[in-house]
Amino acid sequence: MGGEHSKERLVYESVRRGDVESIRSLHRQGAGVHWRSFSGKTPLILACSEANLLPAVKVLIELGADVNDYEPGYSVGTALHRAAKRGLEQTAILLLSHGANPLLRNCFHRNSLDYAREAGHTGIVRAIESHICFFSGWLRETYHFSNPHHVLTALRSPRRTWAVVLPSDPILPRSLTGLKLALYRDRQSPRPFKVVSLKKFILEEPVFSFPDPELVLIDKYSGMVLKLLSGEEGNMEQLKLLYHTCRGVLEAAETFTTASGLFARGCDPNDLRRGPLAPAGEGTSGSGSSCVICADAPVEAACVPCGHMAGCMACLNEVKMKEFGCPVCRADIERIMKIYTV
Repeated sequence: MGGEHSKERLVYESVRRGDVESIRSLHRQGAGVHWRSFSGKTPLILACSEANLLPAVKVLIELGADVNDYEPGYSVGTALHRAAKRGLEQTAILLLSHGANPLLRNCFHRNSLDYAREAGHTGIVRAIESHICFFSGWLRETYHFSNPHHVLTALRSPRRTWAVVLPSDPILPRSLTGLKLALYRDRQSPRPFKVVSLKKFILEEPVFSFPDPELVLIDKYSGMVLKLLSGEEGNMEQLKLLYHTCRGVLEAAETFTTASGLFARGCDPNDLRRGPLAPAGEGTSGSGSSCVICADAPVEAACVPCGHMAGCMACLNEVKMKEFGCPVCRADIERIMKIYTV
């Protein structure tokens, strides 16, 4: 047992040196590729820290390394977290092509897309978005709020905007109940100037008999109005697709998915390794089970009003704050109730 452990540590050290042949040799001798350092790094996470270690990343994936491996309680996150933060575009694309889930959050509740945006890595932002989006394309924005007093200001002329409709649920990434609309000034911008949670908006159906109809989104709480037109005047098909996608009509959304879109092309999200989330088949209620979000703390709280016991107080309060809905049924959460067992 100790010898196997030593060999696995040697795999880790071989990755650090970029010694691909040594990695293969140790694996033939029975060494695994899942050893974890004191800081929570696996060999794959380590390999995703430097651009020159891309060959090691390829070999580790070939030898069975889990691209979504993540140890709750560590700040490292997954291999894709590390690649996105470091700006390793080729590494990130390779991980995505082998099933990396960019919606998984680390202990700071940040996903890989968050890190890529914050660090300004435009190529990785576009790669992740094209991989998971339900819609992307150029639109025209005609109205926006330009001051804190919520006075509606009309633009003198329509402004071109790159728009992306993205899932936000790492457990059910094909769910259209938690979609977000991200708007960018251009495709070179890593950070959107506006991100809206579509469940907070009322959608007015475009009048498609008009020569250049517009999609109107009205914030249920603030009254903010966002008006969007197709990228090219009179492009009815694009606007219809956007409208149906924002409404949560999966059939319409699937017609626009990219060939590389892992979550939008029909794979079962229950087949994905979900990192800090509950493993497939694990229960979501009852004493003795673990939180479906961190998979570490015990289930100790319920979502109200649906009543599902799905996680620990810390995680469920975070879910409520971010308005993701119940992790089990996606219903809105009014409050989190701590459950005491005897």
